[in-house]
Amino acid sequence: QEDGKLLVKFKDAKSGESAGEDTYDTVLYATGRVAHTQQLNIEASEVKTLPNGKIQSDTEQTNVAHIFAVGDVLEGRPELTPVAIQAGELLADRLFAGKTKMMDYDNVA
Repeated sequence: QEDGKLLVKFKDAKSGESAGEDTYDTVLYATGRVAHTQQLNIEASEVKTLPNGKIQSDTEQTNVAHIFAVGDVLEGRPELTPVAIQAGELLADRLFAGKTKMMDYDNVA
């Protein structure tokens, strides 16, 4: 817009119909919050998922020994990008650098 503000249009996620609009100085856009594991053809891997598409695991290892899951694709884990990045780095360290440190999903600040 000419005044530098951002026009944001809202729509109903289920119906796709317009739900209004407003202008803002700043817009924070976040994606995610849904585990799209089915789009990965995950059933071909035989990894078990919950009805919501998430994976249940306390150790990040799935029911298939060589397949791991980190971050918010795990049931009950914080849905935060930095948490998933840290968990992935720690997993890589365990798999390839001989380290043992696990992600502490309970003490995320």
